Amino acid sequence: MEERYWQPEERRAEPDYQLKLREPGSQEIVAFFVLLYGEKMKNFPSIKKNRDFQEVYRLGKSYANKQLVMYVKKTGGPGNRIGISVSKKVGNSVVRHRLTRLLREAFRLHNSTLKQGSDIVVVVRATAKEADYKIIERAFMHLCGLHNIVENRSEYD
Repeated sequence: MEERYWQPEERRAEPDYQLKLREPGSQEIVAFFVLLYGEKMKNFPSIKKNRDFQEVYRLGKSYANKQLVMYVKKTGGPGNRIGISVSKKVGNSVVRHRLTRLLREAFRLHNSTLKQGSDIVVVVRATAKEADYKIIERAFMHLCGLHNIVENRSEYD
């Protein structure tokens, strides 16, 4: 069988960058990605199951602004989880996915400033379709402040 590599020609001479395709789960594959990216990708703390979404809708408290509606349910767990809901009324799949990415990034950057132990569900409104990252981030943090889940609330009022 012919050997195949995932790296460009100029890196083939260096043995650290060579990767032979082998059986799944090979330690070389994991070592390659750790070398390339610095660390393994971590799971994003998201709500995935419908029953978890329904529980937050039913038992959580909600606040809204022009761009977003946020439901928060205290869980008392070790960290926060986020669920993002973007209806087809907001736009096509490209627009919906873009808004999801913006919200995930806002959550990722500010999760350390939020009080831990909550399930957060964010519903995106149609008015957020043309919003850029700063508007989405500001709307997200505004709702976090209303829910009183921000450690230092004075920055986001």
